[in-house]
Amino acid sequence: MDSGWDCTSSGYVTEWLPQFAPYDSDLVRELDVREGDVVLTTAGAEAIALARAVGDSGAVHAVDSRAVMCALCKERIASAGLAKRASVIDAARGPYDVVAFADADDLGASLRVARGVLAPNGKVGARAWGPDAETDPERTFARAIEEIAPRALAPRASRLDVSRAGLTTLFETAGLALVRHTLVSHAIVFPAAARFARSLLAARAYGPRLAAMGEEKVAAVLARFYERVGGEGAPITYAPTATIVVAGLPGAELELPHRPSVRIPAVRG
Repeated sequence: MDSGWDCTSSGYVTEWLPQFAPYDSDLVRELDVREGDVVLTTAGAEAIALARAVGDSGAVHAVDSRAVMCALCKERIASAGLAKRASVIDAARGPYDVVAFADADDLGASLRVARGVLAPNGKVGARAWGPDAETDPERTFARAIEEIAPRALAPRASRLDVSRAGLTTLFETAGLALVRHTLVSHAIVFPAAARFARSLLAARAYGPRLAAMGEEKVAAVLARFYERVGGEGAPITYAPTATIVVAGLPGAELELPHRPSVRIPAVRG
C-alpha cells in the first residue's frame, strides 16, 4: 500500500498539495467517514482530511513502504495538530471501518490488502486521476517533452482503466463489490505558466531525466510549452477530473451519504 504522491521535491509538495485538498475532501465525503471510525489509508495528504473527519474517538492509520513518505506524513499530521487521531504504522492490523486510497501506486495490490483487513460492513474507497483530457496543460507539457526530449520522460506504467466497468472488474478480482462510481473536478490555478512549469520540473515524472540532458533541452521544452499556453506569464487554470469509487464485501450493508444504506448481494456458491 503505497501512496502515488510525488515526494522528491518540497517545491512540488508546496505547489500541488493545497490544490488537491478539495479532492481529498471529496473522497472523505463519498465514503461518509464518521466520528469514531477506524480508518486505514496510505501516507498521503488524504490522511489529514480523514483524521479531521473521525474526531477524537476515531483513528487513522497511514502506511507506506517508503521512509520518506512516512516522514512527510508524520510532519503533516503533527503540523495539523492531529497526532491524537492519526499515526503512521508499519503494517495494517484491522479490522477497519474504512480503507481509503488516493492515487495508490498499485491499486490492485492495495485492494487485496484492504480485503483482508476490512470490517464486515466496512467500506473501501479509492480516488484515481482521469479520465484525462488532451487539453490539460500538464498533458501539453508532457507533449513538449515528447517532441524535444522523449528520452527524458520516465517509463509509463500501464494506465488504470477508470471506467465503471474497468474498476468493477479490478475490485471484483480483489473480492470486493463496487457500489458507487462518480467523477469530481475542481479548479487548479497557477498565476503564471512559469510557476506551473517549475512545479512539474520538480516532479519525478519530468524533472530529473530532463535536467540530466542539459540546460539547452530544458530551455527548448519550456519555450515550446510557453508558446502553446500563451506565454511564460500567462495564468494556468484547469479542472482535472478524478474518479472516486466506493466498494464493500459481498453481503455487507454500507452506509452512504446519498441514500440510507445499500446491501451488497452475497456471493452465491
